Amino acid sequence: IDPDIQEMCDHFDIEDRHVKRLNEIMKKRQDTFEEDILKLWEKLRDAREPAGLLVTKMREMEEGTFIGKKKTDKYLAEMVRKYELDGMAEMRLSDILAPYDEERRTARYQELERHLEVSNKPSAMVMILLKKLSDGQPLGRAGPPAPGSYLDRKMKEQKEKDRERRDKDRDRGGDRRREDDRGDRGRSDRGRDGRDGRDGGGRGRYSERERERDPRSRSRGRR
Repeated sequence: IDPDIQEMCDHFDIEDRHVKRLNEIMKKRQDTFEEDILKLWEKLRDAREPAGLLVTKMREMEEGTFIGKKKTDKYLAEMVRKYELDGMAEMRLSDILAPYDEERRTARYQELERHLEVSNKPSAMVMILLKKLSDGQPLGRAGPPAPGSYLDRKMKEQKEKDRERRDKDRDRGGDRRREDDRGDRGRSDRGRDGRDGRDGGGRGRYSERERERDPRSRSRGRR
């Protein structure tokens, strides 16, 4: 018996006859041995009756319908990160969508994401939609964003950014107006200074000419 098979079967208290049958089946699946064992571990861990489920999975192997654990594709990995999906939701999605070709799988992910982004319990939403996903049915129209959902958080973040931008624009506008006011006052002061200088000089010259024409000034000068 292969050590990996023996370890798994001991862990789940599988009868010897099932252990031997699984060992024989796995000898013909060496190319996918690791993926198959990992998938069996996942399935049996969540099963109420591991032995009964193992019998079902061995039958699928013999029929060629069993699919081992696949590496998480990039789209699913991003959804797991973005919506913080738990391990069960990730595993079930991977199981259901693995047989699809890339184009169809991507379309289902996109349809599912419209529901996840408005849910404040994305993992639970996945479990609710599993049957429709498995049956290939449309998932229907997504509802409004729930409080605390991904979309709700993003909308609030955008509103906060817009508010901060308006505040900055308002502050910059106030600064420009104050600078313009200071500039206007400076130009006005320089204008007054220039006029005062010209007026003062004119009065000085005028007074000198007046004294020259004033006979009393000349007579006082002769005395």
